[in-house]
Formats: sequence, structure tokens, C-alpha cells
Amino acid sequence: EIVATGVLMLTVMATVDVSNTSTKEIGVLPIGLAVFVCNLIAIPLTGCGINPARSFGPGLIAYLTRSGCESVLDDHWIYWLGPFVGGAIFSVGYELIFQDNHESKNLKNTMHTVDVTIEDETQCAL
Repeated sequence: EIVATGVLMLTVMATVDVSNTSTKEIGVLPIGLAVFVCNLIAIPLTGCGINPARSFGPGLIAYLTRSGCESVLDDHWIYWLGPFVGGAIFSVGYELIFQDNHESKNLKNTMHTVDVTIEDETQCAL
């Protein structure tokens, strides 16, 4: 669960990263493919609960409808904790790995800014 969510988190962060220009043309296709691949790999192993809300809802309904069967939620902690831990670890890892790249691109962007002053405010309509 940690690794599957981590792969999805890395894909999302790389796709929406403004300094990553390689994903501008393909949009959110990598995110959908990451979900597809994570499901292919993790469903046979763990059931692939890369979304804690997706795991919590069915678990809660199963608990409420099966009276006297408290063991339904015994192993569900992994489906709630795993995605949070995986998302946190891999998102921090992404920032640490690509932090230098972000800072250099941000520095380039700030070097190309131009200050514009408007002398007569009545001529500008926003």
C-alpha cells in the first residue's frame, strides 16, 4: 500500500509540477496510467487501497451490516495508514530530489521578470 500510493504520488507531483515542461502536452494521462498500473500490480497482493476513502467506506458498511463480526476491521488499518505514509514519504522524497531543479528554474524565472508601472490608473481597465 505504501509503495503503490507512493508511485501514484510521485506521478501526480511530477505531472502537476510547473517546472516540469515534459508533461504539458499529455495532460493528466500519466496519472491515469499510474492508477492503472498500481491496480494491476497491487490488487492481487493487497486489494489496492491507494485511496483511504475508498477503503473506509466499504469497511464501515461491512462492519455495520455484519453484527457480531468485529474482525471485519481488524486489518483495515493498513488501508488507511499505508496511503498516508506512502504519500508523505514519496512527496517529501520528490521535493528533496528535485529541490535543486526547482530552485534553479525559479531563479531563471525571477531573472526575467519586468517591473511595469502604470502612471495613469484611469486608462487601465482590468
